[in-house]
Amino acid sequence: MDKNKNIKILVVVGSFKIGGAEKMAIVIGEELSKRGFFVHYAIQKPIFQIPHNIENKRIHVLNKKKESSKYYHHLNNIIQIKKLAKSYDPDVVIGLTYFSSFLSCFTFCKNIIGTFDVNPYSLGKKRHRIADFVCNWSNVKRVVGPSIGTVNELKKARPQFDNKFITIYNSIDFNRVEELSKSEIKESYLYKKPFISAMGRLSNQKNFTLLIRSYATSDLKEHFNLAIIGDGPQKSELLELIKKLGLEDKIFLLGFKSNPYPYIKQSEFFINTSNYESFCVVILEALALGKMVVATDCPSGPGELIQDGLNGYLTEVDNISSLVNKLDFLSKNKKTIQKKSLIAKESVNKFKISSIGNEWENLIGEIL
Repeated sequence: MDKNKNIKILVVVGSFKIGGAEKMAIVIGEELSKRGFFVHYAIQKPIFQIPHNIENKRIHVLNKKKESSKYYHHLNNIIQIKKLAKSYDPDVVIGLTYFSSFLSCFTFCKNIIGTFDVNPYSLGKKRHRIADFVCNWSNVKRVVGPSIGTVNELKKARPQFDNKFITIYNSIDFNRVEELSKSEIKESYLYKKPFISAMGRLSNQKNFTLLIRSYATSDLKEHFNLAIIGDGPQKSELLELIKKLGLEDKIFLLGFKSNPYPYIKQSEFFINTSNYESFCVVILEALALGKMVVATDCPSGPGELIQDGLNGYLTEVDNISSLVNKLDFLSKNKKTIQKKSLIAKESVNKFKISSIGNEWENLIGEIL
């Protein structure tokens, strides 16, 4: 730890809000701080939703206007991060999203670690250009992907940067998640019957339409209700589907929850039906809470968290019959759910921040 005490790190992230990248910024940054590094944060937006004990002097908000044009926002962030880097003079800058990695380049620090939290080459051409800018920047020494699948996709898309791409898995604060899960659920109707849980943005990526239609077709609905945590553009469409299927008394859209963990903890098991992921932090959170997980084997992430038949099950992407078959099996084998759930927590020990922190510390030591 003493060897790290004079090393200054600047972590760049979009905001401090409840989301995969933002959670990772705090988890990684504070783990490095515990290891003796001097860690500051550059925040692009003045949004603070996650309770934390980070001193104010370590948080630098680049754009203090909550409402501003996209052009002003990006230009201001570039100007402000350049000023911040000049005054703070970091030894290492870590960008914890693909856009934060782009912004990190304008610190002109000699040692930059980029992170592509998603594969930008699977998105629009604008994101391709941003990603290429990061990869071509000579001071960007490594670009971290959150799963082997994501890194393989990056290497396939841009083989010329093969030596820059590496995998470091995401992590979570296991103790904090467990502690928060002890809170009470306010929706008393959820206690009337055992339920399964799902969580995510109500969007095409998460494919809650598949989940709802599969649940409606399966025998599982006779034994368990379904609680879906999250908000998003498909909310009205999903509510209409639930009404059309006559399942208003069985499927509950709970909306956004600042603390979703009690709902996951008190559910029988967790289910994820995404069309694609880069890692899927919520699957890790569910397993860490001792919940078996059923997930679509989408690219990429779930297959690296779930050991099929051990701590959960993998089904085919966007395939109702594949998912219904698994749900029907579980409805008849409730002891299997209990057995797999007992294995769940131990199955994700390698994702604990103590292990992931070692990889980040080693990476920083390597580039310095």
